[in-house]
Amino acid sequence: NTISHILGTDLTLVLDKKDMAVYLLVPLTRNHKFEYKGNYIIVDGKQLDSDIFFRKDACQWIEIDKETLSKVA
Repeated sequence: NTISHILGTDLTLVLDKKDMAVYLLVPLTRNHKFEYKGNYIIVDGKQLDSDIFFRKDACQWIEIDKETLSKVA
């Protein structure tokens, strides 16, 4: 896996080299608010379209596509 931090934030990107999937990691702290919907998740008021999101290692993992990556990074 390749890991990089988004400068100026507490967000992290992880590239799973096996599946070539990119995940946005958001810490599970009081600083962030999550709303879970069927095919998207709202993080701090911003909608991220993704069917795959889960909690692991004290973070909310959200699989993102290239279009969403350009908005986040």
